[in-house]
Amino acid sequence: MADPVLFTGDGGPSSPCIYVVCGKEERNDLGKLAQKRSCAIVQTRDADFFSDFSPWPEKALTPDGPVFSGGAPAYLRTLVTTTIPAFERAQGLAPRARGICGYSLAGLFALYALLESDLFCAAACVSASLWYEGWPAYLADAVARPGWRERCAAPATRPYAFFTLGNKERNAPNPRMRTVRTRTDETVRTLISSGAEAEFQRMPGTHFTFVDERVDAGLAHLDAHLIRRTGE
Repeated sequence: MADPVLFTGDGGPSSPCIYVVCGKEERNDLGKLAQKRSCAIVQTRDADFFSDFSPWPEKALTPDGPVFSGGAPAYLRTLVTTTIPAFERAQGLAPRARGICGYSLAGLFALYALLESDLFCAAACVSASLWYEGWPAYLADAVARPGWRERCAAPATRPYAFFTLGNKERNAPNPRMRTVRTRTDETVRTLISSGAEAEFQRMPGTHFTFVDERVDAGLAHLDAHLIRRTGE
């Protein structure tokens, strides 16, 4: 299992921290994208992409593709109860706020984590797989929960989500994936209606191009939001 990688920010050990969730197949680190941030950035690299980032089981996108086995609840539980506390203790971190960022299916997981755990107060959902079957019904249920409503009621606890999407992603060959632009628009509206803060930035490219640019935008928005939120 790959250990998380820490990119220290300009602040001290109590400055906000952004967790960037990645699959264990993704060998690249954040490199230049993590530089010149005020927040500390931690890249986790231990997830099974199609299992740990899928919130419930769903069929594969193609007949010969991998199925989505629905391991996100268990992975999130491990992340918030074991991985993050142990890492922060080992590194001497005591962040005043935490954000979470992911790309593609990990972007879907980032929003799922924001909805399911108050450990995170902000999420960057980069080309998030909001085409996922059952997502609208899940989201409607999640934002109606008393806990979410309580978080949205006060500026100090109000959740924030940033979304970015390539302007050609709605032309994806797979018909399920072509719903991503509509689903993203709907998700932003639902979050804002629930009392949360949400932004949506459209950028160039398909799902697989200009990825670094979109991740960079996600990190920049989280960095600015978390620093503003904590007054650092």
